[in-house]
Amino acid sequence: MKTEATVSVPPGGKDDTEVLSEQLEKYDALKNAPQPKKTGKNKEITVFLVDDDLLFLKALEHSITSKLPSATIKSFQTGEACLQQIKLKPEVVILDYYLNSTVPYAWNGLTILKQLKKISPKTKVIMLSAQDSLDVAVKCIDNGSFDYISKTESAFVKINNVLSNIIDDYNTNNKGIKPYQVISMVIIIILMICFLLK
Repeated sequence: MKTEATVSVPPGGKDDTEVLSEQLEKYDALKNAPQPKKTGKNKEITVFLVDDDLLFLKALEHSITSKLPSATIKSFQTGEACLQQIKLKPEVVILDYYLNSTVPYAWNGLTILKQLKKISPKTKVIMLSAQDSLDVAVKCIDNGSFDYISKTESAFVKINNVLSNIIDDYNTNNKGIKPYQVISMVIIIILMICFLLK
């Protein structure tokens, strides 16, 4: 016995294929619509990439330049090479935690992070690691890392989001308190009240 699937379409209605086609057309129209021009000049940032995995380094460079074409990218396979060029004062350094796979006696990312923060304290350092380790993340943040990102399938998206946020912070004309600072203050006040009420 052979059965056939039937699709019931309400009289005068559209089937799923027609609805999907219309939605795709609308999506294409929105995607191709002219984007509003941003006012004001965007900050052009210099980003140093430091990773001993050349393939990952090139893929990361491509990902960033495709999302942020105005960014100046400099890539290094050792932290020591990065430190030699720190005089260029990059706004951001994206730094791998483990840097000794190609050069056995190379400093690890944590040592490089400490040196970077001594030489250029305003540079924001984003630490990367193939291991999703809370201990490593805490060490990095405690030593001045701006963020810590695990090398997972979503790492490039997270990196580009963090870079976009950094650029937005540079482009903000508001010299006042930032929203994240307000949230931090509110949390501290709430904790203090809870402590005092005990």
